[in-house]
Amino acid sequence: MKNIIVILQRAELNYLIKYDSIRIASDRIINLTYEEFKQLSDKQKIAILQNSLPIYEQEHEVFLIEYHANSIGYDNGPILEFKGIYSLIPLSEIGARLLSSKLNTDFNVLKPLESKLYKSFINNRSHLLRYKAGQQLCSLYQVPNPKEEFITDFKTATLFQLNEATPNGNDSTLAHLIDFNITPSFIPEGNIEAVIKAACVGMKKLNKEVDQITRSTFYSFVIKEKSAINSKTLYKAIQYIEEKTDLDNEEKTRFNKLKNTLSENGKYANAFLLFSYFYFLKKQIEKNDYNISIAKDDILELKHYDSEVASKVLFMLGYTFSIQTISKSIQSFSKSRLLKTQKNLDLDWSPKEVVELKSENKKSSQEEKPVVVDLLIKEKQNLKPLSDLQNSNDKTKLKTNEESTKDKNEFDVDTSTSKQLEEEKTPIENKINEEAPPSIVTFSNIKKPDSDLFSKNIKTKNKSLFTFQEFENILKKRKSFLSKIVNALKAIGIQESEITEEILIKCLEDLDEYKKQNGGLKVNAKESLKIFE
Repeated sequence: MKNIIVILQRAELNYLIKYDSIRIASDRIINLTYEEFKQLSDKQKIAILQNSLPIYEQEHEVFLIEYHANSIGYDNGPILEFKGIYSLIPLSEIGARLLSSKLNTDFNVLKPLESKLYKSFINNRSHLLRYKAGQQLCSLYQVPNPKEEFITDFKTATLFQLNEATPNGNDSTLAHLIDFNITPSFIPEGNIEAVIKAACVGMKKLNKEVDQITRSTFYSFVIKEKSAINSKTLYKAIQYIEEKTDLDNEEKTRFNKLKNTLSENGKYANAFLLFSYFYFLKKQIEKNDYNISIAKDDILELKHYDSEVASKVLFMLGYTFSIQTISKSIQSFSKSRLLKTQKNLDLDWSPKEVVELKSENKKSSQEEKPVVVDLLIKEKQNLKPLSDLQNSNDKTKLKTNEESTKDKNEFDVDTSTSKQLEEEKTPIENKINEEAPPSIVTFSNIKKPDSDLFSKNIKTKNKSLFTFQEFENILKKRKSFLSKIVNALKAIGIQESEITEEILIKCLEDLDEYKKQNGGLKVNAKESLKIFE
């Protein structure tokens, strides 16, 4: 009778040595000799190993044995005896070395599986586990899985990192997205970090050094608009960038080239949005011990406006982290009776409705008020899917494949900005990799006057209302509140001459310092508003 292959765990071998026999699962038995197994195609071998090998973490924990078929007993399952073992076959060279230090030197240990076969098996099993994590994350947030074509492309992209290889210009932007896993010191924190890193993927796709991004008009623009970009949700921040670039045809053309490079001429729709969200959410989840609910509001906002991108980014995150990393967080929202406390992931989300603020004491005039308050219309009317923004008023349609190939190396992110832009470039603080500084209150619905690279200078009449020093004199007895409101006003970049009563009231409302439940003004509000009396 021939010797067949059986899959055994090291702990089981220990019990077999100690107690002379052990019961195993029937799917561990491969009814082939080792020589017959080696004659199979790699695809067949991988399928057999996938079905028979249990989950393990270290390569010496599981191995193959050649076992005499006549020695297999049965008692509610296959029974192995020590005398039936003919040889041990490690999974890999590493597994062989680790086993040799733990087993009896008199044991017959054969050469391990071929390294190429074992690597292919590991990649296949990794894909299955990562696929499961992506599915579960999509299911948790109630979005469908991406199309299989996209999943296949993303699987191929992750193999570079798994195999410690570096993608080149011929490889997909998804591969460069996964490969660019660092944050250089020239990239500040916040929303701006995600959008700049997304642009850096374009540089890598074009075989350029990522630090060349600092000489681009795109980089200069987002750095100049950093406060506005970081004070919004990521979706609003990206919409803000889209709207600003639309104001200048030249900059719009350059930005479209960047998006076209990232999307590989339309293959990956809304790639700039997708890549920015991937970097943003990945960092949030990693910083919070892989808590997949920590960025819930950002995920639900994206789902509301672009469910297809939400589906892709959630699958990508699950696939990147893999199930063993996020299973604990996912299980915390399961209905398992093992858990004493049942947690519910509330998925109800809709845009907040904001209304126009009107002052009872002052007449509003566009000529007299240069500050544009982002409250003039409801968010539901104001926020459009970014795909609509990209398609509307687009005088620079995507070129044909021939033209796109011709212009590929011109993606601007162009590295020849004007001398004036170089002089105006804002110095960037060093990136803090470990822990971000304590955040201060910002107000995403208040804009600075338009004065960026892409819009024309706006001439306005400013009426100085008060200085911060005068404000501090009024609130000197309320030091805690004073620090909070002054820092908040300064953080949004509003100049002293630009602060109106409406803006101050909005700040007070966001700090929950404006009105009591009965409608009367709170003490801090009364004191603050004295500056306008």
